[in-house]
Amino acid sequence: MTIKPKGSALAALYSASNAALDEVDQLRADGFPQPLWAESMRTAIGEMGAPDVAENEQPWQKLIRVYAEEIGPTPEPEQALLLKLFKEAGENLPIWPGTCHEVFHSQFRKIDIFENSVDGKEAIVWFLLHLDDCFPRVAAKMWPIENN
Repeated sequence: MTIKPKGSALAALYSASNAALDEVDQLRADGFPQPLWAESMRTAIGEMGAPDVAENEQPWQKLIRVYAEEIGPTPEPEQALLLKLFKEAGENLPIWPGTCHEVFHSQFRKIDIFENSVDGKEAIVWFLLHLDDCFPRVAAKMWPIENN
């Protein structure tokens, strides 16, 4: 078994492939069909596996990573759009100490999350979170309910 070093060529290939698929997902969210090559790339990325999680991964980065893992290599267009919006919001995602699924979801109706956004992206995220059947599983991983 080969251990891949951090910053390896494989990690760079993984990142570049995901960046290309982010563009494809944006096009799918805009209503365009997925290119034929994208399915093969998604399969390859799924088999490749994600690079090791950084020790200093921030909560917003974890949310994006866990959501991407949960929706898998062939997300629905709505999931692709939600992932794109999570990535766009980045460190502005409403994850603070004491955040839970309900607080996270509700913040998209209470505060401005996207910088210079005049097109209601917060409302779009809020609506998509209602539709997405994957996000409750992501929330359970992000904010596990402690059994006392």
